Amino acid sequence: MRRPCRLFVLLALGGVACAGGHRHSDGPPTKDVLIERSTVLEELRRQLEIVRSAKPAQAFEGKTLGVRVLEGAARSEIEAALGPGSICRREMGELCDSVGDAYYSLYHFAEPPPGMYNVGGGPELVLRYAGSDRVEEALWVWTQ
Repeated sequence: MRRPCRLFVLLALGGVACAGGHRHSDGPPTKDVLIERSTVLEELRRQLEIVRSAKPAQAFEGKTLGVRVLEGAARSEIEAALGPGSICRREMGELCDSVGDAYYSLYHFAEPPPGMYNVGGGPELVLRYAGSDRVEEALWVWTQ
């Protein structure tokens, strides 16, 4: 049984996101869900490689995909494809351990001219584990 899409507002960072997918409680994912999940993970991995290897002068903003298909996926499957999250928290301001939510930044700012600073953000993939080893909710948040 799928839950209705909830809006998630991250007040400290600013942003709202929502998408549609498979819940672990729905039973084992179908072959189609597994294929779609693999495709989404591969594209996210590709985008994260661009972000992680970006040169100082290179700006990049990733393409947001339908990520609810990641719901129900094991943390080990996610981390095998994407690595650990760039930020990981249980609650705002509290660093997490292996059961916390994972955030993946899919953007990179070009280095500003001397004396200037980058202020802003971009798409953040948020994977909420809710204390389990499976993604309970996958959504996008736009930071600013």
